[in-house]
Amino acid sequence: MALAGGSKDEVMRVIAEAKARVLPYIAVPTLTYLRRSGRVGAGVAVLGSLLNVKPILTMKDGLVTAVDRVRTYPKALARVTELLEQASRGRQVRLAVVYSKVYDEARRYCAELERKLHVEDEPIVTEIGAALAVHGGPGMLGAVIYRLGK
Repeated sequence: MALAGGSKDEVMRVIAEAKARVLPYIAVPTLTYLRRSGRVGAGVAVLGSLLNVKPILTMKDGLVTAVDRVRTYPKALARVTELLEQASRGRQVRLAVVYSKVYDEARRYCAELERKLHVEDEPIVTEIGAALAVHGGPGMLGAVIYRLGK
């Protein structure tokens, strides 16, 4: 748009609209790496580990935040799926599954999401970047959808 002569305000409007359509959710299998990176305190990590609590993270206003916490990792992935289904509101979506060191599980999860969501185009399955993987450690798995239409 900027190259086509659009104004700064027009470009910022298009970016804001695109950001509102992108919804990431990631399940973290252990609190160990969140504790090591300083994202959670030692007490929270110990208690959470004892209770087998698994956080579900999202990105809001440029910050990583916990959107939910559930017990057991399979329940965390099921909750991520629920959140994606709710967020898609039955619309067509583009899908990317992100993971850290669990490629085979990511492929299975991608197939599950394709059955439950209205996915347009071939989904992307990609390893999460190191800047985020360092906080959640190996085993992180989640998805990002981009809602299409209005």
